[in-house]
Formats: sequence, structure tokens, C-alpha cells
Amino acid sequence: MTLGLLVVAVSVWAGSTASSTLAEFMKMVLGAVIIVSAFFNAHTEERTAIMTSWFVGAALIVLSLLASHRNRTGRSATNATQRT
Repeated sequence: MTLGLLVVAVSVWAGSTASSTLAEFMKMVLGAVIIVSAFFNAHTEERTAIMTSWFVGAALIVLSLLASHRNRTGRSATNATQRT
């Protein structure tokens, strides 16, 4: 539950800034923590819970990498529809 709330808070932070590499990095770190948490939490016997942790963590990492890449490609950080 705590990791989910942290992910939501960091995602709102990343969405509210124009281009925040730090916020995307924090989402990647949280994704890795979610993947590793499957081994240390009480749900190690539950295969479905482990797979869900892996998929959510992997999705966070991949989507954060994608957003971080888009922030660095030279697109306008303030207005995505602005033409240069």
C-alpha cells in the first residue's frame, strides 16, 4: 500500500512538471523497489501477487525510461503542440 501511494505521489509530481528527469528517475527506482519487494514481503507464497509486482515494476521502469527519453529529444517541454 505504501509503495502504491509513493508511486501515485511521484507520478503526480512528474506529470505536474514540464520535464523532470529527477521525477522520472524516482519512478524508475520505485519500479525496481516494487520488483524486489515481491521477494521480501509476506506474499512470497502467492504467485499471482509476485507476478503483479513484477509487471507493475517493469511497467514503471519502461514507461519512465520512455518519458525520460521524450524529455531529452528536444521537444518543447512547456507546450507539446507548439511548432518550432
